[in-house]
Amino acid sequence: MTAVALLLLDINTLAPGKLDTWLQGLSGSDRARAGRIGSVRRRRQFIAGRYLLSGLIKERLGFDPVVVVAETGAPRIEGTDLCCSIAHSGDGVIVGFDEALPFGLDIEVLRQRDFDTLAAAYFHQREVSSLNDLPVEARCEEFYRLWTRKEALAKAHGQGITLGGLAEDVRGEHAGFLSLHTRRVGDFMVTTCCTDGRQPELLLAGPGVIFG
Repeated sequence: MTAVALLLLDINTLAPGKLDTWLQGLSGSDRARAGRIGSVRRRRQFIAGRYLLSGLIKERLGFDPVVVVAETGAPRIEGTDLCCSIAHSGDGVIVGFDEALPFGLDIEVLRQRDFDTLAAAYFHQREVSSLNDLPVEARCEEFYRLWTRKEALAKAHGQGITLGGLAEDVRGEHAGFLSLHTRRVGDFMVTTCCTDGRQPELLLAGPGVIFG
């Protein structure tokens, strides 16, 4: 079974005009959707996510995918049972797919926030206690480790973040039959979620990106 993710750390490293070229390679519906996005950053994230997901599938599985939107709002590949996920934060974008359901990804750029207040409002009490036991300088990384796990798990279940989902204790490696794998890459925290205890292969896209 295949489980693979591709991480682009910084959209700004792309060559001038690259995103415009990528936009032309998207489906008509995706080009129209991109045109309706008012935020420049979110538009760039959308184009990069759709293009990289298509390129990753084409490289690994050997066909040109048509990316559409499932009823849950998640991307899916027309005519297949592939489970796909796209996430972005700041200038980072991660995409991936798995031939086994379910599958989810999340990425968050590490930045300072009022972690104590946020955790107390939304996290499981055991997570709050664990976070409070850490030195102040270590709380940022741990907060985002937990948050990305909750997001990836929600995506794998085909649902958005809910208060109940946020309150679930996700400190352990497993969440039921799903396996969560979290790592820090540069200034980002990344979590992948899939079945059978597998850890998806994680590829890093450099300045040239692997799909032209």
